[in-house]
Amino acid sequence: SSNGSASSTKEKKEDKTKNHNQINEDMENLKEVQDNVSKLSSTLGEMKIRFTTSFT
Repeated sequence: SSNGSASSTKEKKEDKTKNHNQINEDMENLKEVQDNVSKLSSTLGEMKIRFTTSFT
């Protein structure tokens, strides 16, 4: 049946779009996590400096 194969091709395309959107979302989330980690590490660095200066 030729029309059956056509519909399965369309579904594959939709799956690809879904996967692409998911990848984009994951990338956005990853960027947010990296931003948070760098903010956190700079905050920790500042705290460490304050801690060492107040105790030396």
